[in-house]
Amino acid sequence: MKNGIILFVLIVLSLKVKGQQDAQYSQYMFNGIYINPAYAGYKEELNLHSFYRNQWTGIKGAPQSMSLAVDAIANNGNVGLALQIASDKLGAQSSLSAYANYAYRLRIGNSE
Repeated sequence: MKNGIILFVLIVLSLKVKGQQDAQYSQYMFNGIYINPAYAGYKEELNLHSFYRNQWTGIKGAPQSMSLAVDAIANNGNVGLALQIASDKLGAQSSLSAYANYAYRLRIGNSE
């Protein structure tokens, strides 16, 4: 009976397991949030980034990736906030993700 319960729990848990699928963007370096969440608010102004990639156009099930990110500075420059929404489609597999980022800046030394 105990083995049956363990098997049931493992099967139920495996229904929500996903493998890693990284979207391939050729210009990813222009969106710091995509690289590292600590980049939130690093330019000290409101930033909006968007990426779109449609590879192998005309082929059914071809990869299609989109990303939209916005980040800004808050709390007198001590806090960076960001929101990123990403969509990735590859054949029968598709995913839609949303990420919220919070970055606190600890200023060291006097920059006067």
